[in-house]
Amino acid sequence: MSRRAPSPAAGFSRDIRDIRVKLDAELKRQPDGSYQLMIDATIDPSRLALAVENGEHVGAIDILLVCADQKGLVIAQNYQRAVLKFNEDVWQKVAKSGIPYRVHIEVNAGARQVRLIVYDYGADLVGRADARVF
Repeated sequence: MSRRAPSPAAGFSRDIRDIRVKLDAELKRQPDGSYQLMIDATIDPSRLALAVENGEHVGAIDILLVCADQKGLVIAQNYQRAVLKFNEDVWQKVAKSGIPYRVHIEVNAGARQVRLIVYDYGADLVGRADARVF
């Protein structure tokens, strides 16, 4: 992960709400017998460090998704750096409704807990949301 990564927040037991994050997760069995964890989240952009360049709101956030089994053992994780770039019309929409984040990752049938961590290096803020999976 780049610079100051969000990974320490993955093990932190207290809620971290500098950046508000809403998270829904669903485990789905696929026709081939594998399992996909369907993540649907919304990230509140109000505290993100976005600059205005050429009329666009730009910035970047680090996103870490950690999936654990019933005992809390990590069984899957996904990291990405999301480059944000919104023209004024799109910015007006996401400023009201949030930045959508959707990802599907392959997991085993034992997935029971999901944690999504968002880190904005520019603002030095972290957000975290947890969800149970059944």
